[in-house]
Amino acid sequence: MPIHHESHTGASWKIVMGIAYRILAEEGITVVAWHDLVTAQMFLRHVERLAADPEWPPPQGLQLADMTTIFDEKMMDGEFVQSIAEVYSEQIGRSIPLRIAVVASEALAHTPEFQKFIACYPPSLKVFHTLESATAWLGVDVQTVRPVLEELRRNLDAHVSTTTMTLPAPGNQH
Repeated sequence: MPIHHESHTGASWKIVMGIAYRILAEEGITVVAWHDLVTAQMFLRHVERLAADPEWPPPQGLQLADMTTIFDEKMMDGEFVQSIAEVYSEQIGRSIPLRIAVVASEALAHTPEFQKFIACYPPSLKVFHTLESATAWLGVDVQTVRPVLEELRRNLDAHVSTTTMTLPAPGNQH
């Protein structure tokens, strides 16, 4: 997973960027974790990986995307939304019909950026504020999905490295 390093005035920041997924063939679901910062390029790479995966989509066509650990909803700018619309029509739209549950905080779900993002998808996508309600709608066991999401996030976190850089104090910049 790509890593982004960001430093501010002598502080070291660890920032994970990524989308990770796992296909649970027996349950017929693709579990996707969006974690910390996600860019349009990362989303495109994620869709390319899905499209190239011979196991995707599983025959049941279920997908759960958990966005509860996204760092900044402002990442969903116009370029991001346009990329999603294009990729959806080219890649995802030609696969079997998907039933997609997105788990997002209420704050994220009500941003204009998120609303534009969701508008790119078909009516078979629903937004939920809890993992329990999303898995119930999909008809899968939350106790099966929760540990998978936790593992995906741990794997993304494991790719973090740090950098420290001292930046000039405000007002001393040339």
